[in-house]
Amino acid sequence: YGFSDASPDAEIGAIEDALWQALQKNGERGPFLLVGEQYGGLLHRIFSACHASLIQGHIYIDADTSHDYFLTSHFHSHSTSIRSLLAPLGLHRILALPPSVSTKYPSQRDINDGGTRLNRLLSPYLNGLTLSTIAQEQSLSHSPSSPSFTTLLASLKDYPNDVPTIVVSSVGRMEESSAWRRGQRSLWEEVTGEAGRVRWTEFVWGVDAEGNKRNPWGRVCADAGKEGREVCEDAVGELLWS
Repeated sequence: YGFSDASPDAEIGAIEDALWQALQKNGERGPFLLVGEQYGGLLHRIFSACHASLIQGHIYIDADTSHDYFLTSHFHSHSTSIRSLLAPLGLHRILALPPSVSTKYPSQRDINDGGTRLNRLLSPYLNGLTLSTIAQEQSLSHSPSSPSFTTLLASLKDYPNDVPTIVVSSVGRMEESSAWRRGQRSLWEEVTGEAGRVRWTEFVWGVDAEGNKRNPWGRVCADAGKEGREVCEDAVGELLWS
């Protein structure tokens, strides 16, 4: 992701089609257990609606929904565009340095806390192509008037809502954002049919090795320590072997 040329079309339906073509090219015929985290949750829903007969299960992990992704400010897309322009000069990496890097070895909190500047510094999210891809997705799709929003709404009629589904939602996010809370509840109560509801796990982010509270806006599976990995692995195991 972000290490190839940007797609000519960032509309969510086009991305789903590219995913399907890649799976077919590699001989993957299904059935599929879909795991969608954040923006991947939107792609997950479109893919599932387009290939309903091949879906074994759904796992949503802090998945974006229409309540938050299409109705929030465009400010961050402009910020991403500026950083993608700075990427060839390397200035964005210098600006991303937290004080701990310039004064001492990075602390465990810098390394573990999801969404910290050091985490971004060491990740592919400072890669110029990655930033360009994210900016393209946000600028072309991040609006209730976009084709992506229309595609998401249209997918509801074909979405297999009776397929076994697990939803994992960070409590901290739901406490901080009413739009996020509404989206997670809608994903469980409206998108998922009664027959498909396995469980809704409200995940509480703990603390790191130094006792510092982790940032709930990170990624559960990657940034929430052992507890985060376990909740993701348990969800996959439960649906894979059920």
